[in-house]
Amino acid sequence: MTLTSVVPAQLKFHKRFEFSQLPTDWTVSQVAVDWNGSPLVLVEEGKPPYTGTRTSTDALVAWLNTPPKAHHLIYWEGTSQRTVCFEKSTGILTLHVQPFGEGWLLGQARGGRADVYDGAGDFKERSI
Repeated sequence: MTLTSVVPAQLKFHKRFEFSQLPTDWTVSQVAVDWNGSPLVLVEEGKPPYTGTRTSTDALVAWLNTPPKAHHLIYWEGTSQRTVCFEKSTGILTLHVQPFGEGWLLGQARGGRADVYDGAGDFKERSI
């Protein structure tokens, strides 16, 4: 039996996004990839930063229950960066996003709820 060495293919990386260039009132909620392996960056606009202590349960619960002004998704079509705003998103803990048909599916971390939006970010349907 003869063993042959396998040389792995070289990977090339390039920067697609600079997180430090986000507006100051935007906070990254989730970074994922779509079904094709392209990056998805979900951000919350207007949610104040958490200022309580680790032992302050009441402050943490109050902060967690404060919804953001809006959610934004930064995604790529080929090499072009795009952004869509989900202005009527009411999710307090929106932590999942994926393409869904011609639009987007936003999933909640609590309650098992998911909302469907069209490609322009307009709300279409909510799961029960």
